[in-house]
Amino acid sequence: MFQDMSLGYPTWFLLFCVLTGLLWSGILYYRDLRFADKSPALKYGLAALRFVSAALIAFLLLNPLFTSLKEEQKDPLVIFLEDKSASISAGMSTASLSSYGEAFNAQKELISESYDQITLSFGDQVSETANDSFIQKSTNISDALSYVYDNYADQNIGAIVLSSDGIYNEGLNPLYNNASFNAPIFTVGLGDTTIRRDLSIKNVLANKIAYLGDKFNVQIEIAAANAAGANTRLSIEKIDGSQRTNLGSENINIEGQNFFTTRSFILNADAPGINRYRISVSGIGQEQSTSNNYRDIYVEVIDGREKILIIANAPHPDLAALNDLITNNKNYEVTTKIMGEGNIDIANADLIIYHNLPSRAFDISAYETAASRKGIPRFFIAGAQVDPAKFSAVQEVISINGNANVNEIIEPSLIGTFDKFTLTDPFKTRLAAYPPLTSIFGNYKLGDVASPLFNQKIKKVPTQNPMLAFAEKAGNRSAVLVGEGIWKWRLQDMVDFENTDLSGELINKTLQYLSVKDDKRKFRVNVSKNIFKENEAVYFDAQLYNDAYEMVNEADVQLTLTNDEGKSYEYSFSKTANYYTLNAGVLSPGDYSFVGKTNFGGNSYDAKGRFSVESTQTEYVNLTADHNLLRAVSGKFAGEFVHYSAVDQLDALIKEKTGGLKPTIYASTSTKPLLNNKWLFALIFLLLSAEWFLRRLSGNY
Repeated sequence: MFQDMSLGYPTWFLLFCVLTGLLWSGILYYRDLRFADKSPALKYGLAALRFVSAALIAFLLLNPLFTSLKEEQKDPLVIFLEDKSASISAGMSTASLSSYGEAFNAQKELISESYDQITLSFGDQVSETANDSFIQKSTNISDALSYVYDNYADQNIGAIVLSSDGIYNEGLNPLYNNASFNAPIFTVGLGDTTIRRDLSIKNVLANKIAYLGDKFNVQIEIAAANAAGANTRLSIEKIDGSQRTNLGSENINIEGQNFFTTRSFILNADAPGINRYRISVSGIGQEQSTSNNYRDIYVEVIDGREKILIIANAPHPDLAALNDLITNNKNYEVTTKIMGEGNIDIANADLIIYHNLPSRAFDISAYETAASRKGIPRFFIAGAQVDPAKFSAVQEVISINGNANVNEIIEPSLIGTFDKFTLTDPFKTRLAAYPPLTSIFGNYKLGDVASPLFNQKIKKVPTQNPMLAFAEKAGNRSAVLVGEGIWKWRLQDMVDFENTDLSGELINKTLQYLSVKDDKRKFRVNVSKNIFKENEAVYFDAQLYNDAYEMVNEADVQLTLTNDEGKSYEYSFSKTANYYTLNAGVLSPGDYSFVGKTNFGGNSYDAKGRFSVESTQTEYVNLTADHNLLRAVSGKFAGEFVHYSAVDQLDALIKEKTGGLKPTIYASTSTKPLLNNKWLFALIFLLLSAEWFLRRLSGNY
C-alpha cells in the first residue's frame, strides 16, 4: 500500500521537470509547419505525449523514493512441546500410545483452524524436527521451556501445550524455571502413575579411573516396589568382547513394598585400558519392563600418573580451582606449595605450574634452572602479582613491559591458526561466556618460538597482545596464561551445567600438551576422550606431518570404526586449517576400535586406538509418571491439565482459555527507488510509441 514519496532533491526541482517537458515538446511542435494542414487536436495531442514522456524521464532523474506500507495478519501461535523420551514408551502400552497419538493429532488439526502452530520435540535436547519415536535417553523439561522462551517469547503466543509423563532426570525442576510466559501452559499427562511391581538398579557409584594394581569399590543401589517377599540375585561380571567373567554375586531378599538397599563389591584393577563391567539383578516376574535390571559401567585402568606441582606466590582462589580441574583427571596427582611456607622440592615433579610468580617478593630463578636442567615442562599463570621484569627474564613465551600497580581486565580471543592441539566446538562456543581475567596493565610481546592460542580482548576489543601461548625449545615445553581468576570459569560452569567439563578441557589439554613426550610419528589420530555416553557425539582429530615436521592436510584421511560385534563403518575426515576433524555422531553402546589411514609423499600411514560408549539407563530407572508436577506447571501458568485419555478435550479447553485472543497485525514499511518499478519504463515506452505511431499515421515522420 502506497504511503509516501520523497525526492533526492528539493521539491522545487519539479519545476525543471515541467520545463523540460515544455521545452522538448515546444521545440518539436511549436514551429513545425508539417502539421499546418492537420487537425490542431493532433498537434496538441502529439505535443502532450512528448511533454508527459519528457517530464517523466526528468522526474526519474531526480531519484524519487517510494515508501510503501505492508500489513500482515498473524493468528495467535500455539506451541506443542512433545516429550519423546524412552520412559514414555516404556510406561505405556503400544495400544494406549497409538490411540493417544491419533487423538492428539486430531486435536492439533482442529487447533490449526484457529491458530498457527509449531511442534517441538524434546528429551535431552530440543528439536524442531517432528519425531514419532520415543527414543531420547534423558528428559530435561526445564530446558525445553527455556528454549521456547528464548526463541518465541517475542511472538504472539496463544498457548503452550506440554505433553509429558512429568519424569525429568536432567536440569532443574520445571517449576523453578525462570521463563516468564503470558500465555497459559496446558499439560497432557502421559505414562502411568500407578506404582507397579518393579525391580531396578537405581544407581552405580564407581570411580571412572583406577590405577593398575589398585583395588576399587563399586557401590550399587537397588530398589523394588510392590515386590515384598520376592528374591533376586545380584551379579557383577567383566565383559571383554564376547567373553564374560563373573566377579561376584549375592542373593537379596526383598522386604517390604517399598524396598531399597545398597551393596558393594571390591574389584581388582588388573588390566590396563578401558574395562567394562555389567551389574545385573535377576527378574522377579510380572515386571512391566526389565530394562532397568542391569547397568553397564566403564573404568579406565591407567598404568602410572603424572605428578603436578603448583607453586604459588600467595593463597588464591585459583589454586583450589586448579586443583579441582586437574584432579578430575585421575592421570594427575597435584601438590600445592606456597612460597615462604617451608621448603619446596621439585625433584619428583613431572610438571610445574607457577601461579603469580616470579613476584616482587619471591624469585624463582633457582627453581627454573633446576627445572630446565631436568627437562620439566612449566606452565606460568601471570596475574596481577607478577613482577614484569623478573617474569620476562625467566621464560621466553611472553614478555611483559608494564606497571605492576595497575590492573587490566582481559578476555580471550581465539586464534584460528593454532595447531598444537584442538579444542572442541562446545568449548569454543562457551569461551565468550566466561568472566574476564585480571592482568597487569602494559605491553605484551610474543616470544620468537611461541605459538599463541588466545590473544587478549580489552573492553571487548581484540588486540594483538598474547593471552595464552606455548613454546618448545631444546625439547623443553612451556606455556603462559596471562591473567588470574580461572576460578570464575570453574564457578560459571558449575552454575550453568553443574559440572566443570569445559573449563577443565582447556587446563587438561594444556597439561597434556606440556607433559607429552616427544612424538615423532608423522600421522596421529586422537579421539576426544576414552569413554562416551550413549547420547554423546564422538569427535576425532588427526594430524599429518611432512618431512620437516610441519603440519599439513593435503592428503585425504579415512577412518574405519569397528564395534565389538565386528561390524565396520567408514568415515572421511574434514580438513580444517592444517589438521583434520571428524564428528562420528552418536554411537550405540559398546566397545569400539578405530584405524585411521592416509597416503602422503608416496608412503602409507595408519594410526589405531580404542574407546567405549556406555549405555544410558536413566529413562528406565523410574517409570512412575508424575502428573502432579504437570498439574503444578499448568497451575503456575494459568493453564489446565489433561490426562492423555481425555486429550480430545484439548481444543475446547484452549479456545475457552484464550477465546479473547485476536490475530495480531504486523505493519512494515519499505522504501525503494521509483526506478525499480518496470511499469514506469513501459509507460514511457508506450507514450513515445504512441507519439511515433500517430506521427507515422499522419505522414509526418
